[in-house]
Amino acid sequence: MPDFQTAKAAASGRWLEIHSYMGVPSEALSTKHTECPGCGGTDRFRYLDDEHGGWICGQGGVPTGGDGFNLLAHIGFSKSDALHAVSQYLGLDWVMYSPEQWQEIEQRQQQAERAKHEATLSHEMHVLLQV
Repeated sequence: MPDFQTAKAAASGRWLEIHSYMGVPSEALSTKHTECPGCGGTDRFRYLDDEHGGWICGQGGVPTGGDGFNLLAHIGFSKSDALHAVSQYLGLDWVMYSPEQWQEIEQRQQQAERAKHEATLSHEMHVLLQV
């Protein structure tokens, strides 16, 4: 199993695709202020789209942020699971996930998609009500 330093080096410049694959909603992978995929707060999250997967979340006045691994932790991955998932995605990890672990990752991706659709519907309803 690779360590974080090895995985970070291999992931450099590829965090956008990694985060997308790991279930971060596409709206959050923008440099514009948007809803946070971790804490859910509106207009407080910004993806930096740098080689390190940087991001910032205002979290109600107490900013947090970090690199690509920190974002995975912010959306609910344990540090160990994040390292395993990124390593496996990049082909660095010869240990395969169990079907249950893949199911959990797929559920997170589905939840992120549902949240995306709900946010879109909510915005559309808000716009319609203002007309």
